[in-house]
Amino acid sequence: MKDISHDNAMAELFREDRAAAAATLDAILADGDQGEMLVTLRQMAKAFGGMPVIAKAADLNVTQLYRTLSEK
Repeated sequence: MKDISHDNAMAELFREDRAAAAATLDAILADGDQGEMLVTLRQMAKAFGGMPVIAKAADLNVTQLYRTLSEK
């Protein structure tokens, strides 16, 4: 079995189970943890096509989306 990063594992989970993705966001919103929300949004962007696809679908500037969800 090949090891994969936590972010890649979560992206795979979200891609395979959209209900789990929605429930995860709901739980984070209820807790109000901004850092956890940013990490999860990065994972979900990876799961659902990457930043350019998400930016286009949301009518956002892709560069700004990268900056907003950056680990830094």
